[in-house]
Amino acid sequence: MTTKQLLFVSVFLLSAFFTQAQTYISSPYSRYGLGDLFTHSVGQSQAMGGTFMGLRDPNHLNFNNPASYTSLDSLSFLFEMGGLGRASMGRSGELENQSTTFNFNYLAAGFRIKKGWAASFGLLPYSSVGYELQTSGELALDGDDVQRYITSYAGLGGLSQVYIGQAIDLGKYLSLGVNARYYFGSLDHVRVVSFVEEDGTSSQNYFNTRFSDRILVSDFSFDFGLQAKKEFSNNRQLTAGITYAYNDQLSGFANHFIEKANSAGLVDTIVNIDSEKSSVSLPARLGLGLTYRTDQWTFSADYQQQDWTGASFINQQDSLANSNRFAFGAEFIPNSRNVISFWSRTRYRVGAFYHNTYWNINQNQVSDYGISFGLGLPVNRGKSTVNFNVILGQRGSLEQNLLQENYALFSINLSLHDIWFLKRKFD
Repeated sequence: MTTKQLLFVSVFLLSAFFTQAQTYISSPYSRYGLGDLFTHSVGQSQAMGGTFMGLRDPNHLNFNNPASYTSLDSLSFLFEMGGLGRASMGRSGELENQSTTFNFNYLAAGFRIKKGWAASFGLLPYSSVGYELQTSGELALDGDDVQRYITSYAGLGGLSQVYIGQAIDLGKYLSLGVNARYYFGSLDHVRVVSFVEEDGTSSQNYFNTRFSDRILVSDFSFDFGLQAKKEFSNNRQLTAGITYAYNDQLSGFANHFIEKANSAGLVDTIVNIDSEKSSVSLPARLGLGLTYRTDQWTFSADYQQQDWTGASFINQQDSLANSNRFAFGAEFIPNSRNVISFWSRTRYRVGAFYHNTYWNINQNQVSDYGISFGLGLPVNRGKSTVNFNVILGQRGSLEQNLLQENYALFSINLSLHDIWFLKRKFD
């Protein structure tokens, strides 16, 4: 193995070590279900509205549709890694909350095994939980007396996935791929009910109660992809893509604790359930898309659907709905063969999306929509690129005391090419 190859592997393993426990999202909506699910993960498609079903590009990985792996260059080893930053402002009534996060986003690699057969592997997030919020209320006592209380909610964690995928060409027009994914991680949710006096001090008459739930997930699942491609004259190509993941239950263990404490700090455990075998739902997912590509232009359109209405978490159902997502995107490159002009080989991207998320709060399904744009900058005169992407979006609303979030996602992705499989003619 060469020094360059060792460098690739070292960066991959080191970054994986720091990535697996990260919390990527700070949002009250991540309190529900598996948290905030990642929909923008591929460097190229992030700026194209998150489209990926029909994308086939030898210069970029597309691990969301494994059928695309056969488009990779037969001589190259492709390595990608990226970071994702998020700035958001949430409003609910007169309350406002701001948050900013930045983390590693994903790491992936792909290569051609032989003609018509390719593989990919990587590490990427699946969901993230990160929130802190409070509500207040009053408990009616005898007569006109009331007792004030504050309920605090906090959550942390998320699920990550390691995948290994392969794809084969089924003749000239079809490509079939499969990803084996290993999901792992933990989801922690804490609820504390504190009784307080009128001046805000702790009540001497009631015990505060703390509810803690934690689920650890560790299990395999599979998803499949198919792409049908048709070549036309003048290097034009039309690709139809489909992805499918079947309904699955990810096994794990749940911990559940209920503790009470008085103002003096004395604690008594009421319920202690440790390492109870449990599971979380991963509903079937279906996606369809089209991509039309010329020497200069790429146009993509996607639709994805996933029904979460019957999903359960720690053997209980949550406030979830049937989600669907529409996305559109375009990429323009002035002249990919002009090795002299930097800007002629730069890729210019734009997109838009509308997403009915799987959150259903107070009988209101949370929508998420936005626009995206970015640049794919060439590195020297090779095939490597640095991708800068921006996504501006809004989700939720202010109706019925719900939360409205305005957010901006900033990502930088590095796509590195190395010639690994070229046979040397001279030593």
